[in-house]
Amino acid sequence: MTRRVSRKCKGICSFVLVVLLVFYIEVLSYIVNTQDWTPFPTRSPQQKENGDDGPLRVLVVADPQIIGENNELAFFGLFTRWDADRYLHRNFLLAQHHTQPHVVAFLGDLFDEGYGATDAEYRRYTRRFREVFQLPRKQDPSPIEYVFLPGDNDIGGEGVEPIDVVKLRWFNQTFGDFKKELWVQRGSVSAQFVKLNLLLPEEYQNPTKGREHLLNGAQPDVRIILSHTSLVQFKTNAVQTAFSLDTQILDQLRPQLIFSAHSHHSAYTQLEGSEMVKMTDKFLMAHKHPSRQWALEGVPFLGYTAKPKSEITADDTLQLQTSATITLQFDKGSRTVHEITVPTCSYRMGTPHPGFGAFHLYKNGTLEYTVLWLPSRLNQLYTYLGIYLIMKFSVIFWALFKAASYIASQVKNKTNFFILSSGKNSYHKV
Repeated sequence: MTRRVSRKCKGICSFVLVVLLVFYIEVLSYIVNTQDWTPFPTRSPQQKENGDDGPLRVLVVADPQIIGENNELAFFGLFTRWDADRYLHRNFLLAQHHTQPHVVAFLGDLFDEGYGATDAEYRRYTRRFREVFQLPRKQDPSPIEYVFLPGDNDIGGEGVEPIDVVKLRWFNQTFGDFKKELWVQRGSVSAQFVKLNLLLPEEYQNPTKGREHLLNGAQPDVRIILSHTSLVQFKTNAVQTAFSLDTQILDQLRPQLIFSAHSHHSAYTQLEGSEMVKMTDKFLMAHKHPSRQWALEGVPFLGYTAKPKSEITADDTLQLQTSATITLQFDKGSRTVHEITVPTCSYRMGTPHPGFGAFHLYKNGTLEYTVLWLPSRLNQLYTYLGIYLIMKFSVIFWALFKAASYIASQVKNKTNFFILSSGKNSYHKV
């Protein structure tokens, strides 16, 4: 009786532990993860009374790639799409609450299979996308400005893949004019977001056509180019030559900052005239991976003065490893251009650490950017797999043990019976 109660208690305890682990993974881990995010500035009561919104706050979403219906196994796809959508939804709501953005910018590849989708599939993908990111309807007022760019998975255009004109029209009707600039004024801070898409042949051949008015009108504090693909690293002569001091992009658009996506990883590139220095490989993950070593040559990065590589000290390297924020200073008239590549926010892209980009911009031209790194869903799923295998092998081991015990008891009983029978026969003979 005591042994039976003990086994029952062990079973209940094991069940409770599994439930608590699932609750932590599916609920608490997302909340706990936000403690690693860089705090965003909050308005003081006096600022709120004066109607001052403080710095301009922007949340950047790259490559969410809502999973499609054709490249997944039929029944298994129901679960994978649900899980990927839920992961994006939870983390986006937390990021939105954390940053309280004035602007949310989507940098393309909204869908994973948008390019090959039928009309009905495209509508379903759009509905799921709006539900995941809690987007308001067009006719509903919203305190947040939304910016959408098409990516190659939405309209085509990567490599020799042609642009699908129908998909381009659908995207334009669903998410608004993908070429229209957005001017945002919050308090004393103004920023202009210029959408540039070099996947389109007309923009690739002449990226400044139709944007001549940018030089003649009022000038913002900061002009930011939004592009799905990296402009600095785009492998075409037209764009490579476009980033010399006398080029059309710098001379006519005059951006201080470029945000791009597509690669699924974080990267930072600074262009000073024709000189380019680059830092990649998840540069803002240093606070999570202090063992990662790198050196940065000649770039005023993270608020300290640029130094030659030979003069970078251990303290400088430590600062790169522990700081979670990049601070940039924009000066009007400067030829320095910064490009920040934002990582994907979808764990289905195979990157172990997805994230959202976020920054706040001040009137004096200071911009503070960080990556809001997300929990590794792949590690969570591996944990579930490990628990399943442990439970499975535990059940198999228990069954084998019980079977072996039963066989041993049967053998023992038969042996005892044989011994007793032999003894009785000997007694009768005597």
